[in-house]
Amino acid sequence: VSAGAASSGAEIPVQTMDVISEASWSWTPDMPVYLGLNGLLAQDVSSVGLFVLVIGVALSATRVFINIQMPVFK
Repeated sequence: VSAGAASSGAEIPVQTMDVISEASWSWTPDMPVYLGLNGLLAQDVSSVGLFVLVIGVALSATRVFINIQMPVFK
């Protein structure tokens, strides 16, 4: 999961485990967070692409514990 925005071709820091926070998020706590369309994060499984990939679980409205799972194809 990228820890911030980046320009095309620029290096970007990523997190593959641990807690990541963002004040603008509004997750439902204790629910999974998925890799959504266009690389965005989502909690609605209907907004994912060809496969379902759980990237973590919401700890609060603004915090996600990153724990990337194996993808499951639809």
